[in-house]
Amino acid sequence: MIVDLRGNGGGYLPIAVDIASFFIPKDVLITTAKYSTFPEEKYESEGYGDLEGLSLIVLIDGLSASASEIMAAALDQQANALLVGQKTFGKGSIQTLHGIDDGSSLKYTI
Repeated sequence: MIVDLRGNGGGYLPIAVDIASFFIPKDVLITTAKYSTFPEEKYESEGYGDLEGLSLIVLIDGLSASASEIMAAALDQQANALLVGQKTFGKGSIQTLHGIDDGSSLKYTI
């Protein structure tokens, strides 16, 4: 299977974790968010299993950033994917959407 992340500027970290969970077994670490003033957060696979064990190629380029970089790295390290292309953007930030009990949400970038 080929996953094309070229030109993908990223997105929300929980969505990248969700997509990677189709390829990576349950409870396997996908990424860790480390903060200077908050406790670190570990993001682990939900282990949907639908696509586990497939031969996998991930296409990346200089416009692959943020959540797509995290997903590419997780697939490389945890699903034995082959990364093909160019060095990624190296954004170094995480976008998160946090649901609030009243139905609204808060989007923030770290």
